[in-house]
Amino acid sequence: MDLGVPKPHGPFRSAWHARGHGVPAQRRPFTANATPAWRRAFGATNPNAAMTFAGSASYIIQGLPIARNALVIDTGWDFHIAKSAALSLSYNGQIACHAVDSQVRGGFIWRFKHGLDTEV
Repeated sequence: MDLGVPKPHGPFRSAWHARGHGVPAQRRPFTANATPAWRRAFGATNPNAAMTFAGSASYIIQGLPIARNALVIDTGWDFHIAKSAALSLSYNGQIACHAVDSQVRGGFIWRFKHGLDTEV
C-alpha cells in the first residue's frame, strides 16, 4: 500500500491517499483507492455579490452558503473482469454539520493498447 500526500487542489489539502499496489493488475481482482480530506473555509461563507449593468439598477446575486468545516471523502474500486476491462464504482462526498453532499458513480473501463502506454 502506498501512502502519500497528493498535490493540493481546490480550497483544501488531502490528509493522505491510499491506493493498492504490489500485485500486477493481471492477478489483482480489484484495485481500491481512498482519499479523506478536511476542508476549512476562511472568510465569508455566504457568497453574495452586488452586480449592475451600465445604466440600470443594481441587483444581488446569491450563491449557496458553504460549510465552515467539512470532511471530504473520495473512494473507489475497480473490479478487473478482463486484461483490458474493468467495472468501476466510486463514492465522493462532503459531510458537514448541517449539510451532506454525496455522489455514487459506476462505470465500465475499456483500455486500448497505445504506443506510449506501458501499463497493462
